[in-house]
Amino acid sequence: MEKVTFKFKDNFYLTIDEKLEKYFLITEENRFGLLNSNYKILLKCEYDAISLLNRDGYFMISKSGKFGVIDYSGREIIQIIADKVDYNRNDKIIKYSIGNDERILQLD
Repeated sequence: MEKVTFKFKDNFYLTIDEKLEKYFLITEENRFGLLNSNYKILLKCEYDAISLLNRDGYFMISKSGKFGVIDYSGREIIQIIADKVDYNRNDKIIKYSIGNDERILQLD
């Protein structure tokens, strides 16, 4: 099983994706959110996209053409104001840009 989606009501879906491991992607009216392993809402369905950055529980989120990063608890690591976010898995470094300003963040 790589990915399974369940429909709960007209515009609400739950996706179980092996890539997300212990998190569950939820969708409501073409917006994405996230549940944790206890089925508690980590992120409400208000994002254009959510993707797992690494197995330590960091996620890239996007909304209205901007990007940000949150951790497994929903804490904002990078505000949703970045124009671009890149992640280097080997060094656990996030490179992101806001306009012409490029920044680097080292994850633990």
